[in-house]
Amino acid sequence: MLTDDGAGGSETSFEAAGSVWGAVMVRGMVERFTDDRFDGVVTHRIRLRHRADIAGGWRLVQGLRVFRVLAASDPDNRGRWLDVLAEEEGR
Repeated sequence: MLTDDGAGGSETSFEAAGSVWGAVMVRGMVERFTDDRFDGVVTHRIRLRHRADIAGGWRLVQGLRVFRVLAASDPDNRGRWLDVLAEEEGR
């Protein structure tokens, strides 16, 4: 959720949308530095039970670890699971 911060900017807040079962798999631990900033890099692939509402920008939390969803797709269009490409925050 974006809210006005009163100084011309905005604040982003997140709220829990529920619990899901998932398998977290490491893809790589590489960071790229371009144009004076770090770029988002897929560090993990996460397989989740299907949910129609998961999209890029969502955050998935596993204990103290937070993953930012970069992309989500239903690999066989059967509504069984989602393949999620994510970046672990703080890495």
